[in-house]
Amino acid sequence: MVTSKSRFWVHEFLLSKFTKFTELIRQARDRREFTADPERRTIILIPSDGKVQCEDLRNTFQVIYSSTDSVFGQTSPSSDEETLVSKLISALRVATVFGNPGLRKFAVSQLESKQSYTTAISRIALSDELKLPSWELSAFTELCRRPEPISVEEANILGITRFVEIARIRESEQHRRYTDLISGVTINPFLNRNGTLKKDKLQTMADKTLEYTTLPQCDCRVRNQCSCYSDELTGPRATRGLFMHFDKLQQAQASTSPVITCKIHRIAPSILSESRVLYGHLSSFVEKIAVLKNISTQMRGPLGNDEGYSIGSELRRADWVRKEE
Repeated sequence: MVTSKSRFWVHEFLLSKFTKFTELIRQARDRREFTADPERRTIILIPSDGKVQCEDLRNTFQVIYSSTDSVFGQTSPSSDEETLVSKLISALRVATVFGNPGLRKFAVSQLESKQSYTTAISRIALSDELKLPSWELSAFTELCRRPEPISVEEANILGITRFVEIARIRESEQHRRYTDLISGVTINPFLNRNGTLKKDKLQTMADKTLEYTTLPQCDCRVRNQCSCYSDELTGPRATRGLFMHFDKLQQAQASTSPVITCKIHRIAPSILSESRVLYGHLSSFVEKIAVLKNISTQMRGPLGNDEGYSIGSELRRADWVRKEE
């Protein structure tokens, strides 16, 4: 086998598995193109049409002549997976151009198991070249979801139509992620569907929380500092006494507090103060989220209109994505 740069000595039984190589061998024999040595090997010329390079043929023959166990078996950590992928791509290219369905199927299956070593755009380019529709949906999905922008080189591979459509899908996907984030944060009774704030809901929720909260029984006591009390008061009487004689107790300016507070009322003021601060933070946070949600609604419509949207559904409807027959 002779190319513009190299000469390969290959067993004919291997070449006979390629339909076009078989035809080239037949034509060479009809023209009596043999080597001058006694073995009279058939010489076939590989046309330089740009579809297959000399390196592709070399890689393909390495794949064919390599043992299954050493090349395609369990890969050791020291194996160069990228080199193997490159050889498999060459084998796929040669099998497609020169007609070897078995080798093509084998190369495709091996490459599919090693997609982590190939990029989405490289799989799209291979599909353009070698007609691999089963690769396109996953490759375009990966391209639409990745955060990195599409490069100039990738845009040239895609072409204007696919580049514009992918840019549109990527924009829709970014908006979906944004709205999912906002909706996930604001799924509560504090916001209307269009993003406006239900200001009374926060207060109502706080009132209900206080209304139904049950605390242990108060055992505060008022010291007997007034003539109207003959002994210490406890429980509800202490509360009534506290309010009835609050002014007198303030004026007493005793060295000790007139009220012996229980554990609940010792910590209640700080809890109440912290609760009001948290309420203020929550109210401010929800208002800011409401602004974001309202802006999103004005730009793209109320959330929920695109419930059927997905990258997969968009790509399945696209006529620029090849479909498996």
